[in-house]
Amino acid sequence: MGPANFMRGKYAREAIRIGWPLVIVESLDSIVSITDTLFVSRLGDDAIAGVGLASYIGWLLSVFGSLYYVGVMVIVAQAVGSKQFGKASRIIGESLTASALMAIPVVLLGFTFASELIGLIGGTGKVQYLGSSYMKLRVIGLEFWFILLVLDAAFRGSGVTKPLIYSSVTTATINTILDPLFIYGYLGLPRMGVRGAALASVISIAIGALLDFLLTIRFLEFSAKPRVPSFYAIHAARVGFPAFVERVVFAGGNNLYMKSISTCGPIAIAAHTIGVRIESIAYMPAFAVSTATSSIIGQLVGSGEDREARKAGFEIAGITALLMLGVGLLLVGISPFAPEAFTSNPGTKKLAMIYLILAGLSEPGLGVIMTISGAIRGAGETRVPTVINLTSLYTARILPAYVFASSHIVFLGICPLGQWLSMDLDIAVRTIIFVYIYYRFIHRMTRKLV
Repeated sequence: MGPANFMRGKYAREAIRIGWPLVIVESLDSIVSITDTLFVSRLGDDAIAGVGLASYIGWLLSVFGSLYYVGVMVIVAQAVGSKQFGKASRIIGESLTASALMAIPVVLLGFTFASELIGLIGGTGKVQYLGSSYMKLRVIGLEFWFILLVLDAAFRGSGVTKPLIYSSVTTATINTILDPLFIYGYLGLPRMGVRGAALASVISIAIGALLDFLLTIRFLEFSAKPRVPSFYAIHAARVGFPAFVERVVFAGGNNLYMKSISTCGPIAIAAHTIGVRIESIAYMPAFAVSTATSSIIGQLVGSGEDREARKAGFEIAGITALLMLGVGLLLVGISPFAPEAFTSNPGTKKLAMIYLILAGLSEPGLGVIMTISGAIRGAGETRVPTVINLTSLYTARILPAYVFASSHIVFLGICPLGQWLSMDLDIAVRTIIFVYIYYRFIHRMTRKLV
């Protein structure tokens, strides 16, 4: 089976069946971020820049929850494929408790050193003050986020994804209602500014975690009741550790990347934040299909169908590339108009438009990367994607970005155009490597975990 046969359709249809609810779920999560940015944008570009920098630090802290997320998702998928529902229940229950405990020091770290962390990636003056004000409150939500991640992984690994729509719609709705109330002080509430956006997010995430837990009782074939951590929590952590390392180092790398952009000033930071928020909607289909691919491949490997698993990965990757080509073209098409909703500053709008064009061109490659990475993890190999992603990120994106920033190289009079071009280079390099590695070596990487 080779790449040319990806149009068979069987597994692509299955990925769409599992993935379409996740597209809604992930899109709603992105809409929450976009809504925050829209409401915060009325406070000025400094507020956008501050929240943008805080979001990068928040991303770095939140990825500690991925230690259990990836392990739970992969093991549950294989357990479901082999009908070992008791093991699935133990994995989820122990991981819930362990993840909740792990969140405590992460929250304390983010709260205590909020200002210093914002300063490390280029925040100064008013931008640093607003960013740390937002982050000190927003980081409290990580306790609920870590719990939500484990529950989310249980649904995705089992291939039961429709219930996640209910919690995501609820979360997005609550956040959208609370944002203007807290930010601007409507209905007699105190005007909280950026801290209001953070509080709205914390409340909505907490409600989302509670609702996800209630939905596990209704829809899953196994229990998600919290249990005292023991062997199964350790097993989930071991399986997820390479992906955890990847996400921590990847998020750290993206913070370094953001620091290179911050050398271009607050307008560049605001434009990058706006661009990333808009793009986050665009790559949600690829993210959803990637998760569906992990579930499909994991269940095939769990049932002993290794050869069929290899075919499924290629088929889904091909369909995803076509899907993301359309998404990328749409992103390029809206690039002149979308930034208008976030800022009235002509300079900020121009830079955001340029970012969206470059991001749109990279979407097909991003889709292939995410799908094949998900396929390899579902097959039981979580180390290889980590090595590929991190090596490319630091050599093809961050290193060139810092050369441009430190040497004050400005392409076409536009700072940070060089840094954004490095982003596209990174995506292109990873696409080529992932396709080659999967085609040549997936049969050697497949292994059962249950």
